[in-house]
Amino acid sequence: MNKPEEELELHLRPRATETVSIKIPTDTLRSLEKVAANRDMTLDALLKFYIGQSLRQDIALERAIKEGENTETVSREAIFKILDSKG
Repeated sequence: MNKPEEELELHLRPRATETVSIKIPTDTLRSLEKVAANRDMTLDALLKFYIGQSLRQDIALERAIKEGENTETVSREAIFKILDSKG
């Protein structure tokens, strides 16, 4: 386990990106900004986090369906196990 004073170094591989523009209701945007501030994140980082999290869940559910799992009983833990084993 890392000691609190140790710094973790992230090694991110560069990935192609594309800019997307979406309209979000003003009140929703304000809520997102508050959540981002409370998490000490930028709005951009929070949106990427939310999108990535939901995308991973959808992919895991899709894999479970392909493997014949009963999707009503697929738990969050099972989704993460599927993701870890496949990907």
